[in-house]
Amino acid sequence: MTARLRACVSTGFLGLALATRALAGGQQAGAPPAFVAHAEASSERLLRREELARVDRERWETELYVEQIQPSLNALFAQLRQRSSWGSHAESVLHATFRGSPFSGAGAAHRERNGLVHIPWNPARHSALGRAEFFSDLARYAASFSEIRHTEVHVGRVEVLASATPRRMTLEADVLIEGLEGTATRQDQAVITIDYVQAGEPPTWLMSRLSLERMDTVLGPAQFTDVTSKLPADDEEAPENLFVAYFAEGVSVADFDGDGHLDLFQPRRRGPARLYRNDGTGRFTDVTRLAGLPDLPGVRSGYFFDWDNDGDLDLLLLTGRRLFMFENAHGRFADVSMRSGLDRLFTDGLTSAAVADYDRDGLLDVYVANYGDPAKGPGFGYFDSHNGFFNKLFHNEGNGSFADATWRSGLDADNRRWTYAALWIDYDDDGWPDLYVVNDYGPKQLFRNLGNGTFVDVADAAGASDPGNGMGAVWVDYDNDGRHDLYVSNMHSYSGSRITRAPGFGSNPEQRAIAQRFAKGNTLLRNTGAGRFVEVEPSPVTKAGWAWGSVAFDYDNDGDQDLYVANGMFSNAEEKDT
Repeated sequence: MTARLRACVSTGFLGLALATRALAGGQQAGAPPAFVAHAEASSERLLRREELARVDRERWETELYVEQIQPSLNALFAQLRQRSSWGSHAESVLHATFRGSPFSGAGAAHRERNGLVHIPWNPARHSALGRAEFFSDLARYAASFSEIRHTEVHVGRVEVLASATPRRMTLEADVLIEGLEGTATRQDQAVITIDYVQAGEPPTWLMSRLSLERMDTVLGPAQFTDVTSKLPADDEEAPENLFVAYFAEGVSVADFDGDGHLDLFQPRRRGPARLYRNDGTGRFTDVTRLAGLPDLPGVRSGYFFDWDNDGDLDLLLLTGRRLFMFENAHGRFADVSMRSGLDRLFTDGLTSAAVADYDRDGLLDVYVANYGDPAKGPGFGYFDSHNGFFNKLFHNEGNGSFADATWRSGLDADNRRWTYAALWIDYDDDGWPDLYVVNDYGPKQLFRNLGNGTFVDVADAAGASDPGNGMGAVWVDYDNDGRHDLYVSNMHSYSGSRITRAPGFGSNPEQRAIAQRFAKGNTLLRNTGAGRFVEVEPSPVTKAGWAWGSVAFDYDNDGDQDLYVANGMFSNAEEKDT
């Protein structure tokens, strides 16, 4: 069985994009942009640069206010790192009537597992402390760390009470505080609610209330050790423009030579892909050419599977434009792309593949995911785009070749999505592999295998469509009930969450809800066992940042599956995105 770590990545400017792609054709100067359904404009229409500039000029009220309060909010928690008192600055940050929740002494009973201690806090939600008491409590909280190394504050929800006098605002924020407690690493994750009021001349936003809604502490030794030095040095230079990272590569792990040790295949964006053999001591040697693989640049992903049933693992490679098939013969690979028929697929947006014996004929078949033209984009079809490239299902004919079975299988239905990833599993336990397709710019698709070589999309009926900017997904039985649950990686944006809830962002509740969902991030879907999925909310795993992909595995050997989520976002090195 091939173990494969795949991080699927995407384009996106989500905060501004959600607003911009909701623009109506006409708008009065100074008024907030209006929201229109994508159907009112052709999805082929290009996003106009002047519209981006107009939204940026006019701004959203919530974003202007967040810009005003974010520096002092960041500084409040950054002060914890410096162990210095905020008392002298209290009047410039906190209103005279301020009341705040205590941060210290709220921990519940410890729960220890495999060396890690989890402390779910039970904070006193009532805001009882005045300014001086609040800062004294923060000092006690900071002293519970031996060192605070990093703090982050992300504002998610903002509500402005414009009719109030003086003007008031309420926000919700996620807080991360990392450091050491003794020699153990410590991470505190909290959710806070803050009320602000404008005071003074000129008016300044001051905190009138801070409530600690919830907090969790994880404490213990580091669980992983960086052993990158055991790999040969990577001579590939990082690209100057990091925005192309939305087509970054994933790593494949498999014992390609049958010696009992897991080897690594590493695609690389500009340089040739590399195959590393594990010598059994955890050290790796570059055997790319020795194993018969060519210096092939621009590989996006690789998949080890036994395509010809001869007992060893062959290798399928994807570049952005074509497929390569390499047959394994005793640890050496031969290019059989022409014989396999896979060389006849030419496109510009290949992203990933998924392998399964979908018709149970004893031969492994391949589903290939295709994206779209990033230079063109989804246009005004951002929320439900149908102008991507075609995905393909290749049936293994058993004679050393594959045949295109996309149309005869029914997988040609609604097949112009922007797909990043696909995965097979028998979600309904009827004995036939089903197919989940993860799309950017719209809903996902769940194709139920009817057992006769054909499929039907049941995503809506099964509650698995999860509209959003889909990047990847993983099947995980997180509740150990024997059913396959689904964790979906989506783009997430704090600014998008604020903007889509701001006054003026559309009057249609259904359209607003769609836009809000696009900004919310990851989704955990529980399999009910009745052919349906139910979204698990709230769940801490949905707050995984701007996520690209994930993998489920039992990292601590306690009998249940854990999740590792690859996330983050790089902007252009240029001053303005292009």
